Amino acid sequence: MSPEFDYQIFGQALFDALKLGLGSKFTEKQQASWNKYFDELHKAMTTNHFKGPNLKERRLKLSPQEITLVTDSWERAKKKWDEMGELLFRNFFDNEPLALQSFSFKDDPDLFESPQFKKHYDKVLKVIDDVVISLRIPYGDIFNELTNLGKAHKTLGVEKDTYKAFNRALFDTFDNVLDEHFAIDIRDSCQHLFDEIVDGMVGKLYEESDETIPEKERIRVVKSWRLVKELDQDIVGKALMKNIFTLAPEALKLYSFKNVSDLYESQELKRHYKKLLGALDNAILNLDDKPLVDKELNSLGFRHFSYGVKQSHYDVVNEAVLLTLETGLSEKFTPEIKNAWGEALNYMKEKMIGLNYEPSPHLTI
Repeated sequence: MSPEFDYQIFGQALFDALKLGLGSKFTEKQQASWNKYFDELHKAMTTNHFKGPNLKERRLKLSPQEITLVTDSWERAKKKWDEMGELLFRNFFDNEPLALQSFSFKDDPDLFESPQFKKHYDKVLKVIDDVVISLRIPYGDIFNELTNLGKAHKTLGVEKDTYKAFNRALFDTFDNVLDEHFAIDIRDSCQHLFDEIVDGMVGKLYEESDETIPEKERIRVVKSWRLVKELDQDIVGKALMKNIFTLAPEALKLYSFKNVSDLYESQELKRHYKKLLGALDNAILNLDDKPLVDKELNSLGFRHFSYGVKQSHYDVVNEAVLLTLETGLSEKFTPEIKNAWGEALNYMKEKMIGLNYEPSPHLTI
């Protein structure tokens, strides 16, 4: 089949044949699905086959026998879609209880009946379904999709070990849903597929590199910070400023609002703590991008140096942040999370201080 082959004419002919053969059963929803599928197929057979790299180089590496075992068992499991989805996440939360805190439906009293929960497991099963389909009918770039998905999960604070917990939950679910049909050869083939999926999602994302703080600590900071952002930000901001001025009363003299009456209800203070929380938010979310966060912290530190901020004030602010987090998060502010925050805040302090407080080489005492 040459690049000059007219896919549009072929697609319309296929569409007309389906419409004629299925009649009223070829619903609008089915038509939309076929259109989407054919668009993907068209893209794969033109862009990838004729213009880009060989598609086979990016296919999941399963043998023909493994592909047959996986696809056949998946088709059997799909008949219990909702049962499978609910059981999968019941097993996952049993293996990783803390993982529930990362989901929007974590506080729903009727968790496993909530629309948000069902929507989420639907998405997860759809990803697996797409991967299994790609084993027989390669379309688009499944590895690129998995890589983007992995990056999104890492940004949300998903740790590498979480994939192992999900692997256990998935196989426990297959054990239940497929029962005696989940034989050892099928299990091995499914494990090979899952390893390929994780390899596509994880890649080199979690490799140790020139990082700000250890990855596990960064993830703890990001996850706990998301909990802080769910709190009333005015309460958090006022508490932080109160802690700063309690620890270092003289620091208030550095601020333009030092003489404002009813300080903690003033718009001047509110504007400042919103900036402070915004800067903290930006630094935390960029801790996985060392060049970017270093540049921003260096610049921020230079500005604070020019305002008259003393080197010792950074320790005060760090202690105030920890006190605020401890109050806001209560029992969720575990010793492990506190240590992670200590590392992150010390890193930020070092980058903001930089060389700003070094004595000039032209001066002598």
